[in-house]
Amino acid sequence: MHALVKFIVSIFAFTVTVGWWAAALGGLTCWAWDWAIPRGPDNVDLNTMIGLGSGTGPRLLMYIAVGVFCALSLPMVVRGVALLQANVSRMMLTGVASARESAMKAPSGFIG
Repeated sequence: MHALVKFIVSIFAFTVTVGWWAAALGGLTCWAWDWAIPRGPDNVDLNTMIGLGSGTGPRLLMYIAVGVFCALSLPMVVRGVALLQANVSRMMLTGVASARESAMKAPSGFIG
């Protein structure tokens, strides 16, 4: 049971970590590769949809801001998913041992 649950939690932690790294690196370097993305005449970027304006300047500023946010919060996010993995494992692996230990210490009802 632990292996199955640990596998699922590990996949979640991996995807969050890789996604956060990709957002940080992509946002911080978008100025270098943004020109290479083809944009059609009816293309609408996120910055236009949320009302920050249209054009290259607002798009780059928004993506760089997202990259800075992800880069600054990356240590906390990675630590959080690592703690999630550790706590799930600790709960699953030591839960049975602590239940057995408390059962051994409990009085059996025999007065002697």
